[in-house]
Amino acid sequence: MVNLITEHIDIWSAAQTPKSNGAGRGNGSARHSLHGIKKLRELILELAVRGKLVPQDPNDPPASDLLEKIAREKARLFKEGKINKQKPLPEISEDEKPFELPEGWEWARLGDLSADIHYGYTASADEQIKNVRLLRITDIQNDSVNWESVPGCEIDENKISDYKLEEGDILIARTGGTIGKSYLVCRINLCAVFASYLIRVKRIEGMYPSFVKTYLGSQLYWKQLYANSMGTGQPNVNGNALKSLVFALPPLAEQHRIVAKVDELMALCDQLEQQQIESSDTHQILVETLLATLTNAADQKECAGAWQRIANHFDILFTTEQSIDQLKQTILQLAVMGKLVPQDPNDLPAPRPGKWLEGEIKAGRTRQAGLPAPRPGKWFVYVLECEDGSLYKGHSQDILKRWKQHASGEGSEWTKKHPPKRLVHWEAFNSQEEAVAREKELKSGYGRKWLEREIKAGRTRQAGEPASVLLEKIAREKARLIKEGKIKKQKPLPEISEDEKPFELPAGWEWARLGSTGIGSTGKTPSTRNPNFYDGIIPFIGPGQIVVEGGITDSEKTLTEEGCDHSTIAESGDILMVCIGGSIGKSAIVQSKIAFNQQINCIRPLFVNSSYLSISINTPYFQTSILDAATGSATPIINRSRWEELLVVLPPLVEQHRIVAKVDELMAICDALKARLNEAQTTQVQLADAIVEQAVA
Repeated sequence: MVNLITEHIDIWSAAQTPKSNGAGRGNGSARHSLHGIKKLRELILELAVRGKLVPQDPNDPPASDLLEKIAREKARLFKEGKINKQKPLPEISEDEKPFELPEGWEWARLGDLSADIHYGYTASADEQIKNVRLLRITDIQNDSVNWESVPGCEIDENKISDYKLEEGDILIARTGGTIGKSYLVCRINLCAVFASYLIRVKRIEGMYPSFVKTYLGSQLYWKQLYANSMGTGQPNVNGNALKSLVFALPPLAEQHRIVAKVDELMALCDQLEQQQIESSDTHQILVETLLATLTNAADQKECAGAWQRIANHFDILFTTEQSIDQLKQTILQLAVMGKLVPQDPNDLPAPRPGKWLEGEIKAGRTRQAGLPAPRPGKWFVYVLECEDGSLYKGHSQDILKRWKQHASGEGSEWTKKHPPKRLVHWEAFNSQEEAVAREKELKSGYGRKWLEREIKAGRTRQAGEPASVLLEKIAREKARLIKEGKIKKQKPLPEISEDEKPFELPAGWEWARLGSTGIGSTGKTPSTRNPNFYDGIIPFIGPGQIVVEGGITDSEKTLTEEGCDHSTIAESGDILMVCIGGSIGKSAIVQSKIAFNQQINCIRPLFVNSSYLSISINTPYFQTSILDAATGSATPIINRSRWEELLVVLPPLVEQHRIVAKVDELMAICDALKARLNEAQTTQVQLADAIVEQAVA
């Protein structure tokens, strides 16, 4: 059986689950769910109490002799008045015996193997008292007690002996989430009693306490304990139930051999666990370091090179859920830094005249004006929209050069009087003759109508609006809504200082306050005393209905139309975010009309892609900003005004669409990676479980 353990080390190490739970020996790890090692510990303890861990020695005195010896000792203690007379425990029926025992073993009840099993002392803990300590459930952590931190209690001198802890006693938690948890008293050098939520299994001569502790970690014990516990919200087990637990008793000499082997194998489990943690930590550092090369890249081109280096080792880097989640966060961060997709020059407008143009030319930024570069043999027809709404048509081999001329008032008499605002259309031709013919066509009545129709439909090859123009457009729309009384006038958001900007943005991008991207609001709960407000058809949600994955689950509460008038409504495309508590920062895009409570903030994007804005507010940068701006420590909260002042990155609208498409593509890959990882982990877990079942069958 020991070979079964050592020959499958790879399986025990590889089997992991999202959460660690269940009983058994071992410290576990808060960061890792080492299911295989947990099952290995369970297997060791189960083999131990079934007599399959070490070979039996026919020369050992049988367990029946040990039971008789313990019975004689209990009779002596009773005769001397050291223990009370105990009610005989019922005989063990065949139905209660879960498996066959080896030769020399006996079935017994836990009450038969102890001097007594009884509750602790009821008293209030007092930090000032030190002469008599009061051991509580909370003082027992990882099978040990820091006696220096254990408080004292007041207790009559004549009662101390009834509850005083002795070497070899075992304490068991009898209620709540720690029910069944046990502690073997050892190396105690002070006077201590135990609290009433603990039950003591008092040591008796002839029984080896360390083997009893081994039994208290086995599934033989836990299955019986849960079967005998009472209550649902606060399960508890009483002393009589513990006395009746069935116990597989080996000869005393074999108990010592079993405990020695258990200690040896548990030490092996500890080593495996530590190796897994260290390996995982090293892997995590490697992933973090390599992903940082992406976010630290100077531009999209350098980022693409760093990504290729990572892609070459994809199969060894992204092998855990945590590493895949980190990859997702990096993708979101790259998206808002302009490093996920290459910038398209056509997202930017024509240069404006005057000092602005001089500054742009001097800074070398005019090459990004959304124009095709000059090419031998190529001619271009271009259309400029002027400030008065008119359209100017022309042709050139170098549109950038002509832009500069038009923008400075030297391109034509028309653009000198009517300054150009942006390039709205251009076409390429293989000869000047073709370009001239197309220019004439666009100047005709038919051409003008075609051009106006195509521009309106967004089908021309336009140089689009930069984010600065987009923000101006949003501001004008909000001003219109205020003028029409559809929204309230709000306090102006503060200007963004250079110190607030954490990283450089590509040309045409802008830093913006969240509130400047749309219309903000905070939820509201209608009075629950008015029945006319509730049980309608409009869902009414709180933070619990916004899930981590970004969706909104069904709500048990609904509002009527009258109730909606006393709440806050979100429409399709609005973005909701939790603004209080442990789930602060969770967000979701609304798919249909919904009402929400005061623990949620909302932003209704104007002329901004909702999916892009959702990406921006889910980046590590923005999520950190939320916590930095929140008030309260135990329960963080961010009000709407602070929330709307947080910074987001705004690219040109057309690039927002490209970013969303790329993020969706990469997130799908991440989800597929995670699904395959979960399938592989499930297989490893099932394999570990199967080995355990086979071993104890």
